[in-house]
Amino acid sequence: MNYIQQQLVRQMKSFLAFKKEHETEIAENPLLVNMVTDIENIDIDVTALMAQQDRNSKALTHEKSSKSEVLVDKVVNTCDLLNSYGNYVNFAVFTNIEGCSRTELSRCRDEELLIRAGKVKDILSDNPTEASEATVTAEDITALETAIADVHAVIDIPQEFRRIQHEITLKLDKDLNNYKGIMNNSLKDYMHSKYKVAKPEFYAAFALSVEIDALPQRKRALIGTITDDNGEPIRNVRVSVDGAKPIIKGGQKGGYFFQNLTAGQHQLTFSRKSYQSVSVNILIVPDHTATLDVVLNNIEVEEAVAAE
Repeated sequence: MNYIQQQLVRQMKSFLAFKKEHETEIAENPLLVNMVTDIENIDIDVTALMAQQDRNSKALTHEKSSKSEVLVDKVVNTCDLLNSYGNYVNFAVFTNIEGCSRTELSRCRDEELLIRAGKVKDILSDNPTEASEATVTAEDITALETAIADVHAVIDIPQEFRRIQHEITLKLDKDLNNYKGIMNNSLKDYMHSKYKVAKPEFYAAFALSVEIDALPQRKRALIGTITDDNGEPIRNVRVSVDGAKPIIKGGQKGGYFFQNLTAGQHQLTFSRKSYQSVSVNILIVPDHTATLDVVLNNIEVEEAVAAE
């Protein structure tokens, strides 16, 4: 949901809390009962749609994560067999497979993971005799190919996912516009005319419940820290959300936050000169502050250690 939708939902929930505390007064007025009942029905629909939106996001995140983990396992296990054999018989093709350690693969975006897995598959195809001698079986190759296909399929899911989420958003818009129409065009004016003088305390409680500025402030969508592998904070890190233009994050203590992120899954890419970029998937849930602490490895330090 966008911010305007979230604001309307908070207002509606606040009004229904007022209704619960003043059921006796409301029950005395049939017209008011009808208006409140309409809003309660809208709230039921909106709550169900929000739950569906959240379930869809969590299901997609879980499926992508599980399929990617399987592929990482297949690639790592295959490369371990090839590397062991390559070292034993001095076969350089198998000892120079780069970027396929578990750590490196786990940090990859899905597209990059597929590229690296594809390279391993090509190495097997180009060197079938040596692969067989390295005890990579036909079943192992089939399992790798299946895992690659599964991740390909999951990458295609977001198109359908976005379509479904868009349909839910349209339904939410329709329900919330109906609510806004009842609240702004009927209920507020009616309550003002009927009760501001006759029942000032009742009216004041209503007015407070639907006053946007009086509602709880929205939470930050995401907070966290950015540090190096020694735990030292990193400032001025470029952060890209879902491939958009990067923005600078990271204060003196490495802290950062995003005030506005729509509900659902997002991919954040953190990058800074002299550090290895990191991409992380994060699920944002409405009215909840997610936490994501990121560690960037210093490339210059890693190269110096390797040189020794």
